[in-house]
Amino acid sequence: MTSFAWLPDAAWRGALLLSFALVFARLLKSQPAAVRHVLWTGALAGVMAMPILSIIAPMRLPVAVPPRVLDIAAPVSPVAPSGGSNLVAESERDRKDPARATPALEPDLTPARVAASGPSWFQRMSVIEWAVALWMVGVLFFSARLAAGFLALARMRRGGRAPADDAVGELAEACAARLGVHALPRVIVSSRIAMPCTAGWIRPVILLPDEYASWSRERLEVVLLHELSHIRRMDIVPHVLSEIARVIYWFNPLVWLAAARLRSEAERATDDRVVHAGAKPSEYAAHLLEIVRQARPMWHPAPLMPLARRSEFEGRMLAILESGGNLASTRWALGTVVLIAGLSLGVASMEGAPASRPGDDPASGTEAATVVPDGNRTQDPPDAPPRVSAQQSGERDSAIGALADALRDPVASVRQAAAEALGGTKDSVAVRALMEVLRTDESPLVRRSAAWSLGEIGDAQAISALAEALTRDRDTEVRKNAAAALGHIDNPRATSALTTALERDAEVSVRIEAAEALASIEDPAAIDALIRVLDRDDDPGVRTAVIEAIDNMESSRAVPAVSRALRDGNAEVRRAAAEALGSMDDNDAVPPLMAIVRDADNEVRRAVVHALGNLSDRRALPAFVGALADADVEVRRAAAEAFGNLENLRTAPPELIRAMEDRDAEVRHSVAHALGHIGDPDAVRALVAHVTDPNVEVRQAVVQAFEEFDDPAVTAALRIALKDTDPEVRQQAAKALGNRSRSK
Repeated sequence: MTSFAWLPDAAWRGALLLSFALVFARLLKSQPAAVRHVLWTGALAGVMAMPILSIIAPMRLPVAVPPRVLDIAAPVSPVAPSGGSNLVAESERDRKDPARATPALEPDLTPARVAASGPSWFQRMSVIEWAVALWMVGVLFFSARLAAGFLALARMRRGGRAPADDAVGELAEACAARLGVHALPRVIVSSRIAMPCTAGWIRPVILLPDEYASWSRERLEVVLLHELSHIRRMDIVPHVLSEIARVIYWFNPLVWLAAARLRSEAERATDDRVVHAGAKPSEYAAHLLEIVRQARPMWHPAPLMPLARRSEFEGRMLAILESGGNLASTRWALGTVVLIAGLSLGVASMEGAPASRPGDDPASGTEAATVVPDGNRTQDPPDAPPRVSAQQSGERDSAIGALADALRDPVASVRQAAAEALGGTKDSVAVRALMEVLRTDESPLVRRSAAWSLGEIGDAQAISALAEALTRDRDTEVRKNAAAALGHIDNPRATSALTTALERDAEVSVRIEAAEALASIEDPAAIDALIRVLDRDDDPGVRTAVIEAIDNMESSRAVPAVSRALRDGNAEVRRAAAEALGSMDDNDAVPPLMAIVRDADNEVRRAVVHALGNLSDRRALPAFVGALADADVEVRRAAAEAFGNLENLRTAPPELIRAMEDRDAEVRHSVAHALGHIGDPDAVRALVAHVTDPNVEVRQAVVQAFEEFDDPAVTAALRIALKDTDPEVRQQAAKALGNRSRSK
């Protein structure tokens, strides 16, 4: 069993790396989900590579480790040595139990008789060997589970059937073109799944359930966009990596947590990409909710990536509705890769150095021991304290009780450390002790830590103490931490105290924290207070936080107040107001949004055009036309996309047709999609002129748009597209020509 000595070393290093990843994931909460997905992918890759990294690490960082941790990690021989220690132990047992004593010169003590009377094989196994055996059993079990999943996937591939409707394939091609997926994956239908799934990397496949036949075209479109986004992002690779990590480190709950976070962030990053591709968040969320609601309970093999899981869906719905379709920037993604790589090397470089134990020789670093004449170590000296196992000495309840007692220490720094340590517990004793400290301790630093820890624990019984601290404590940071803690607890009982602080607290930071907490709780009872503060508060940061809280609640009563905020003197407030109105799905917001479509701030104009595009109201047509000439390229892109969202628009404005000459390729791409959606014959000449556009995605969009026109010039342009350097353009052109020949 000594060949498995790498396992405990890799396990504690991997657990430390994942702990760091948890902290940084929290710090990256404001970033797009794709950044956190990169973080968890790198963390799990670091865990898998840790046995090798710990060998090739370029340096060593000494870290004090309790000796028993090193003892556990060290290789242990399964057979006890035959030296003096064994003799002394046997002699001691014989003294206590004379019946077991054996004469030293037993005449029939033959090897065969000794073997027959010796202990059984399972009695000879050490604790370490039992632990390794248990680990191997777990590995075999989870390996079999993963292998069964791959076999089930193979059967689905072989037994799956092509969709009965050719329109599915055409829609898949259109969605792939929108996302820039160059090789269209195979789409099959299987009765073995309950909801759409993606699997495979080299030969990816999209699996649809039998129920797809009853879906609308819009629902099928968002499903295909979602699954193709997984393929575009190659999410299956880190997903399989996480499954392998769970096989090897099945005993480590942090690995299971990391795999769950990886899966969740992959789905949210894919949702962001779907919204970025043009799906309206509210409609997209509604389609997903209906699919999950109608899906029958069914086991999905581990290698598959289902569209949604019931256990993770609530938070994902909120993320979709709040999504602006933001994708991770290359700078943040690369920075996250560098960060997790540095953390992995740092953890791998740690070298465990044993801390001193009672009875150790401080000069030599060796432990004093009684030695028999043959020089073997036997036992600890008589005056050494007895060694106690971790279970006997470190019971959780005792630790919490000790920390609770430390809250009464005369030194404030000790009380503060104890309060912070209790934040990692989920115990009522800790909650009551921290509530008492929050109410009575004279040190603001201790009260701050107590408020923070109560938020980390998240127990609703702490609401009364936190509410009292929020409204009465003299220290700003205590009140701020209390507001944040109430937001973490996420209980409507805290609404009254939070609204009071939002309206009356003199400190801006406390009011902002109260607004953010109300955004987390989403209690409709807070709407009136939020509206009052939005109209009266003189700090732009507070007004921005209030708008974001209102946005989370999506109350139509707040539309007039948020519309008034569009005239705010602060650009960040105007931007937040525009984004909120775009997600409220209330067409009363269209006139006030159009009034500031020429705002001086680029970010505001972008938010306004995006919001009007989400509302899809024909009254916004003049705003979109004007935005096509905006100096900011993001505004022009948003305006072009907005034209594609307008229904029943059969005449393309001349400005939209001229926008095919925009210098930005993404603008031209969106314009081509919009012109194809509108189908105005006057747009044919502009589209034909760009069948040889320098940008391949523009050419793909142009050829796709040609399918909506019946014009001889389009046929000639499609013949030109058949000679394009890009195979997808040629494929789309061939298909379009085939459709035209069949229709004649």
